[in-house]
Amino acid sequence: MKRSELSNTIYSRDETGIRKFIHFAKYNVDMHIDPDQVLTKTFSAGQLLFLEGEQPQFAYFLIKGSGHSYLINDNGEKFITNNHLPGSFIGYMAILEQTAHQDNAAVIEDSNILLIPRDIFVQLLSYDNMVAKQFIRLLAGNDLDRQERIRSLSYEALRRRVAESILRIKSSKEPISASAVQGFLSGKKSVGNENIMRVLSDFRSERIIDLNQGEITILQERKLAGVT
Repeated sequence: MKRSELSNTIYSRDETGIRKFIHFAKYNVDMHIDPDQVLTKTFSAGQLLFLEGEQPQFAYFLIKGSGHSYLINDNGEKFITNNHLPGSFIGYMAILEQTAHQDNAAVIEDSNILLIPRDIFVQLLSYDNMVAKQFIRLLAGNDLDRQERIRSLSYEALRRRVAESILRIKSSKEPISASAVQGFLSGKKSVGNENIMRVLSDFRSERIIDLNQGEITILQERKLAGVT
């Protein structure tokens, strides 16, 4: 019933809606997240959110104010790459792509911003499929192409994490099994077992591994390493 409620609820794309969604994920889907770590902060005009080359620590949601993303060329000239208005999510593509930020971001007037820690952001996309579906709706709104882009990037990131866990278990010389992979990732409290098994099944279909009665045999280690 709770999952059905999540599926049928439309959360508003504002601070209240996002907080309600995260609260529901914590207390009704039993996700290992702390909603109190999602903070609202005030940024002064001109204050930076992040710099090009920095590793992402947060996804930002602009509640009030405005901002922009930009690049600076070798001559010190600024080129605006995106403008941000209230209701915009900022900086999350670097989390999805598991890269450093590709540009800079700053507010251009006094602004209130919701900061979603990277770990919570990742869990909302990988722990439970119903939660992920709702979160993607919040991130992309009604833009179906953007929804699909986020879904694809999120799944590629999940594949990398499962592949990395298999290789780490192998290097520890422990038996490689689906339960060991589940234990490795669930110990990090970020990926649900349903999603882990989905990736393992895909790896088996792609002949990267064999999966027989829960035991994993690596068939193409180089290809598996290439996933990471």
